[in-house]
Amino acid sequence: MLNRLKHMDPRIVYLLLAVGVSLPLLRPIGLPLGISPETRQVFDRIESLPEGAKVMLSYDYSAGGIPELDAGVRAMLFHLSKKNAKVVAVASTT
Repeated sequence: MLNRLKHMDPRIVYLLLAVGVSLPLLRPIGLPLGISPETRQVFDRIESLPEGAKVMLSYDYSAGGIPELDAGVRAMLFHLSKKNAKVVAVASTT
């Protein structure tokens, strides 16, 4: 069995990989996404800000936290920009 896989045409492997990746894109499973109370609270707080409010945002995470935390910070900055908030960013590195 393993010997048979070694001699398989790589194009077949890439075709199977392409099908496996594209199927969920074409027919999503539709898993529900929950919103935590903390996320809802931050969203509501930003929504309640007056137009042009001044906001201080702290980026206190290390380079190892970037993959997990950077998307949330970007979403928050996007939301604040829609409210025309004046953002003061503070960052510290460890």
